[in-house]
Amino acid sequence: MKQLEEKVINIDEMIMRQFEYKVFDVDELKISEDKFIDKMAIDGWELFFINNEPVDQEPKILVKLYFRRKINYFLDFFRFIWEWINRGK
Repeated sequence: MKQLEEKVINIDEMIMRQFEYKVFDVDELKISEDKFIDKMAIDGWELFFINNEPVDQEPKILVKLYFRRKINYFLDFFRFIWEWINRGK
């Protein structure tokens, strides 16, 4: 049973490492939620979770948007090279 649990944990870790994550507070956005979500989608980010967090001793709820994007190491490498080449311009 313990071996099965360890395998499940290892699979979860492998899945999490395939993505990069960003979290945004809806109250801090400078544009409407719909436009922001569309912009993130165009940039390759997937909205995968919305969380409503109550604030202690206040009648307020914080809404957080959780995005993820599959890591493309090949593309990231070329972005790094491109930025490095153009850093002095």
